[in-house]
Amino acid sequence: MLIRVAKEKDIAKLVEFDQKLYTLHENLKDPHPLAKRGQKGITKRLTRYLVAELNGQIVGTLYFKKVARYLVVSHIWVEDCCRKQGIGAALLKTAIKIGKEKGCKSIKLTVRDVNTDAKEMYSKLGFVPGGVLLFLDIE
Repeated sequence: MLIRVAKEKDIAKLVEFDQKLYTLHENLKDPHPLAKRGQKGITKRLTRYLVAELNGQIVGTLYFKKVARYLVVSHIWVEDCCRKQGIGAALLKTAIKIGKEKGCKSIKLTVRDVNTDAKEMYSKLGFVPGGVLLFLDIE
């Protein structure tokens, strides 16, 4: 397995994964962010995406962004057929390393309460609950 920063040739796969991720969130009614930004917007942000390659195929991705002294991690996706193989953990460990290199004091991420597998992985990596995310549907 190889974890690397995304390249322009990865854009279609990033859009595909982002669409899959957003279909899981019933409260997100807008088109997925990558599609709204278009290729130019994605290209500007490529250095904030990590991809996981297995046998030459991209099977996972993670987006990160430095905000003040925090690294915010989102858009974590691993293909169903490749889960439980350490790919998500490898992506996160790389993000943690990047956060340290950027002088971040901590890493923030959110996870759906029903995503017990992800919560277990985050816990094994040392993540602890740090708040509650609230939603209000106003449509």
